[in-house]
Amino acid sequence: EYLFIDGGAGIGRDSILLNCVADTILLIITPEPTSLVDAYATAKILLSRGITDIFVIVNMAQSESEGNDIFNKLKTLIKNFLNCDISLLGILPYDKNISKCVRRQKNILFEREKSIFASRIYSFTRILCGIDTEKRGNFFARLLGSH
Repeated sequence: EYLFIDGGAGIGRDSILLNCVADTILLIITPEPTSLVDAYATAKILLSRGITDIFVIVNMAQSESEGNDIFNKLKTLIKNFLNCDISLLGILPYDKNISKCVRRQKNILFEREKSIFASRIYSFTRILCGIDTEKRGNFFARLLGSH
């Protein structure tokens, strides 16, 4: 069983408590300076409490390059000032359809299930759950053992 909790930007007492008992920490950052500052501050607090397994997802990246750049900035800050490594789980592309789905109160994973955004969310979930991320083949191939 898995429970994902969106703690929002910043980190308060309740958020710290939830993070301290979590199995896995996901910091979601965007390519904005304020996001980088919040993520660094959050990592600093978590590391001071002995939490060292921190994964990062870069959200709303205009390109893979931009996503990697912002992650590398955060990684360098944390490595240089907090002496710890963090791992990139992946990069989510900016998708104007997300805000459209939010306004319509629709789930983007269902509304645009073939999008790159949805595909990457499913991939990140499989990685976190320890499920092979390679294509599984179709149902009959798996059933007959010919995957």
